[in-house]
Amino acid sequence: MKALAAAELGEVDASFPAPFELHLTSGRWICAQILRVLPGRRVVLKARRSSGPAAQSEEAPDVVLKLFIGSGHNRYRQRERRGLDWLREAGLPVPGLLEDLEDEGLSGMVIEYLPDARVIAAEDQATVEQAADLLGRMHEAGLWQVDLHLKNFVQSARGLFAVDGDGVRRRANPVPRQRGLEDLALLAAQRPPQEDEGASALLDGYLANRPGPAPSAVEFGSKIDRARRGRGQRFQKKCFRACSELSVSEDEAFRYFTRRGRGELVQRLLSERNAFSNGEGFLAMEAVKQGNSATLVRTRADGGVIIKRYNIKSVSKALRRLLWPMPRYRRAWMSGQLMTFLDLPTAQPLALVEEKRPLLPSVAYLVMEDLGGKDLDLEVAERGLSQARAAEVARLFLLLKRAGLTHGDSKASNFVVSDERVFLVDLDAMRLGTAQFDKDVERFLANWEGDVRARFESAFRAVALL
Repeated sequence: MKALAAAELGEVDASFPAPFELHLTSGRWICAQILRVLPGRRVVLKARRSSGPAAQSEEAPDVVLKLFIGSGHNRYRQRERRGLDWLREAGLPVPGLLEDLEDEGLSGMVIEYLPDARVIAAEDQATVEQAADLLGRMHEAGLWQVDLHLKNFVQSARGLFAVDGDGVRRRANPVPRQRGLEDLALLAAQRPPQEDEGASALLDGYLANRPGPAPSAVEFGSKIDRARRGRGQRFQKKCFRACSELSVSEDEAFRYFTRRGRGELVQRLLSERNAFSNGEGFLAMEAVKQGNSATLVRTRADGGVIIKRYNIKSVSKALRRLLWPMPRYRRAWMSGQLMTFLDLPTAQPLALVEEKRPLLPSVAYLVMEDLGGKDLDLEVAERGLSQARAAEVARLFLLLKRAGLTHGDSKASNFVVSDERVFLVDLDAMRLGTAQFDKDVERFLANWEGDVRARFESAFRAVALL
């Protein structure tokens, strides 16, 4: 079993192998699981003491070690403890604090371990309602979270607990109602747009602890939409830097953006990139579409992926592209990650590889999961349009609007039916914002005629998009 000293905790990230032994001045700890980690700043571990007060290490109880490392570690520990103390003083449920830890370059706490605790799932309506209730109690006690998200709470057989004291702030009086409702909307916006039907129940749970008039469903829905769009804007900024989901690297010739765990796929793509032109090579690529602006191929390797190469059609086109605020391939990568983040149906982008060409636009390769299936217009031509399919497409548009997204090219061939579900693809023109959303609806309906169009129009009216 690997052993670490306090000074080596900066090496720990989400992929670090557990169990491992941690040697602190307070004793040795067997760390069985990494619960949360912010590399170089904070590590949260499920652990048990292997020497010290417990006479037999095998009988030592499981605990949570919340450890702060790096510059300002003691300040962060104090802020965490202060927040948990405020919650406890207000009579709100928090795990028990067992002891403090100090070591060279490290401060931390030993916290009660809840063996059946789990982070709230976004689709768990009943538990999210409990979180809304607890949030209302916090606000009425003059407490709020500066970084509010579902991971601030865990559910166990003993009920719902608040577990993140670092972001807790306190005021002498209850949190103002409008500010509190915006926080509640932010909590609701942590969930995918398809969960918004449960928003009224969250509002009821919150207001049970906060006297005063309730906002209308439309007003609260608008707050959720604004909060979700703000989250989308913040998320988009993460798509071109390393984070928990993505890795970023480069060498002399290429720049790589990759979902973690798919780096080997990228290297194989680069080693066989000439196969785009000759159809040969390790990836055994099958042509899907050959166009001037882009080439699409399919490979059965890695469970099946689609690779889209963005071509440089001419010198004039290359020079014109220099004036664009963001290349199409970067927009497609960013939009695909955002759609995945919001749990909206699309082909998940796995990697983006850009050739580095100083002062000239790059040739780029976008690697996506292969949905298989067929275009929506082909399905309708072969099987006709059922009312259920029309309703599914209309609901997809509704979810895009709730998320604040406009596709920008809503022709029928950009809707793919796979495993009896409709996916939206070709995100090169997607934008965050809904100023042009109605044009997306018009463009989609223009694909159809006669009874098919009438059936789609009826479905769009049913969700108030016409």
